[in-house]
Amino acid sequence: MNELKAEVLEILEFETLHIVKFGYAKRYTLLAMTLELPDIKEGSKVILSFKPTHCVVQTKSLDDISIDNQIKAQLKEAKIGELLVYLKFQCENDNIEAIITKNSYDKLALKESDELFLGINASEVYIKEVL
Repeated sequence: MNELKAEVLEILEFETLHIVKFGYAKRYTLLAMTLELPDIKEGSKVILSFKPTHCVVQTKSLDDISIDNQIKAQLKEAKIGELLVYLKFQCENDNIEAIITKNSYDKLALKESDELFLGINASEVYIKEVL
């Protein structure tokens, strides 16, 4: 599981649906879509989490797709299996993991130290802990 320390910037609400906007690493805005909201308010510090299988790896920033969250990170390690590739990235002081198919890895021609963009849908990000 990936874990990122973030700060709540804004909470949007309609009936039981919440879209929460977070500040991460002083330069990223991340969104989470949730039905259940812990006891947080603007300014609350939280740990966000998402699964490695929910990271989309991109070689360039894509602004015309429906993925709300994009983080620029450097590829630090690739463990290549028969079908899947485990990727370890570094963004600021955090490690972020992604798991992609070997086919995607080969198609993207990834190399260690590449600067890449990681996309995560707002519906895949959740608040793991309120600090």
